[in-house]
Amino acid sequence: MTSRKIFLFSWRHYFSSGANSLIQGTLPRILCPTPGSADDVALKSFNARYVDVLRENAQVIKTSLEGFSALSPVEPQGAMYAMVGMNMDHFDPVDISDDAIFASKLLQEENLFVLPGKCFNSDNYVRLVMCCPREMIQDACDRLKAFCSRHSR
Repeated sequence: MTSRKIFLFSWRHYFSSGANSLIQGTLPRILCPTPGSADDVALKSFNARYVDVLRENAQVIKTSLEGFSALSPVEPQGAMYAMVGMNMDHFDPVDISDDAIFASKLLQEENLFVLPGKCFNSDNYVRLVMCCPREMIQDACDRLKAFCSRHSR
């Protein structure tokens, strides 16, 4: 038993000192490659594609949820998530009284995880992450609308 304790301690010690030093030494090269190098070009290309994906996904959320009376999407300004306002008049207060209950029931019924706005001091909002593929964003919006329709007054 003692040898295991020593082994685990040594293993943890290695990762708490050795791996961090290795990563700390590598990060500047990864995040700040030499200007004009192949790594620099690849990083700039990746960043541009990623920003385009986020922009397109924000548009999908806006288009999918705009005009749906239960929800009001807030157009993101450079974020990796969208805040979606909930029109609480649309829901029976006995069934869904706040964004935390909304998020919990949405997860149970639609297997869709959103963060309640309460986490960000934004009551009656939910946060929808939008850094996944467009098809998943569209599916999430469809599930969100189906959920709201089932729980409408």
